Amino acid sequence: VNMCGDGRLGQIGEALRFSLTPTLQKDFSESQIMLLGNNCTFVVTRHGSVFACGEGSYGRLGQGNSDDLHTLTAISALQGYVVTSMSTSKGSDGHSLAVTETGEVFSWGDGDYGKLGHGNSERQRRPRQIQALQGEEVVQVSCGYKHTGVVTSDGKLYTFGNGDNGRLGLASSCNKKLPERVLALEDFKVGQVSCGLNHTLCVSADGLHVWAFGDGDYGKLGLGSVVGKSTPTEIEALRGVGVASALAGTLPG
Repeated sequence: VNMCGDGRLGQIGEALRFSLTPTLQKDFSESQIMLLGNNCTFVVTRHGSVFACGEGSYGRLGQGNSDDLHTLTAISALQGYVVTSMSTSKGSDGHSLAVTETGEVFSWGDGDYGKLGHGNSERQRRPRQIQALQGEEVVQVSCGYKHTGVVTSDGKLYTFGNGDNGRLGLASSCNKKLPERVLALEDFKVGQVSCGLNHTLCVSADGLHVWAFGDGDYGKLGLGSVVGKSTPTEIEALRGVGVASALAGTLPG
């Protein structure tokens, strides 16, 4: 793995503080999945172990404290689980979710607006299983700036966190501190979700439908206008195309 950029908080490894060109980082050689978050980095190995480094404020590294780490360090609370996928926010104060091979989902970091799904706004400095999703087999998660989306194996979409601009797709702007199913899509099987700055995109499991909701500034919902939507609205231009995945941006503009 080669890395470059600002590493003053440890997010690109112990040997680098700043690099203008890609530099080999042997500590990251076991990476099966790598995620770059808000001043932090996560690695999932081929065995499903999770390691973290970088800025530790708000408990975003899952180590039980708020210390920065300049070397990849295992997240001990996830040991014994095989993690198959993860998501980490690119802004706000940093939160992450991890999914195990048996469909359990854990969250940690900043808890503002209820975006960790534990029924409160408290930060979690260690990964904590989302109890409200027990009984569901989670297959994919997405951490937005201030909200979170979760997809289950049978195609349900759950959202929680900040509800401004209708980004949760629940026909309101209320915050949700527990996962709530997006009932507007109950007649479809959702395959993927992407949570952005203040909007959300999701794709049907067959790739034939893409929906958008939340803030519509700059036309980022793809609906032909700048009007926001508080419930999932299909992007007609993508109907029947066969979309594999969608990505909602996390920066303003």
